[in-house]
Amino acid sequence: MKLRPVTKLNNETTWCGPSVISSITGFPVADIVRVIKDQRIKRGVGHTERVIDIRDDDGWMVDQRSINVERPVKGTHWWEVNYCLNHYGYRLSKATANKPASHNGNPPTIARWLRTRKDRNEMNLVSAGDHWQLVKGNKFVDSFTQVPVFIRKAPHRRARVKDVWEVVAHGKKRIYRPKS
Repeated sequence: MKLRPVTKLNNETTWCGPSVISSITGFPVADIVRVIKDQRIKRGVGHTERVIDIRDDDGWMVDQRSINVERPVKGTHWWEVNYCLNHYGYRLSKATANKPASHNGNPPTIARWLRTRKDRNEMNLVSAGDHWQLVKGNKFVDSFTQVPVFIRKAPHRRARVKDVWEVVAHGKKRIYRPKS
């Protein structure tokens, strides 16, 4: 496995969760967002009901309708990223070799974690500063860089590492096809 550039189709806004999944799988961000939204709807989250007023030409309310409105995929939890990666033939497992060691009771910064990690060939998904980053070898990618860059040029190096997962390939890759 290697880090790929984030694939955007129509200059859409990319958030960190779909961006790192696109970098892992090579699929466009729009397809990944659709998969995450479908998973959220299956679980009963990610959509809300909104009441709209239907008014006549004079401004009088004629009817009220309730419609379902999906929220955009701005923030993702680790299990949503894992479900989406499972869809594309990957999975997350807790990193044992590159587990972040706390320093004086504080979690390490990304810079310190990068210096102290043991297995540099492992592809790691890092949660730091409420943001997802992907690290493999001496390369780094997230929604800000959009392409793999050297670690020394990585933004957010002072963010505190909350958790680290290893990305593992398994199974077959499935292509998302919307239901008709």
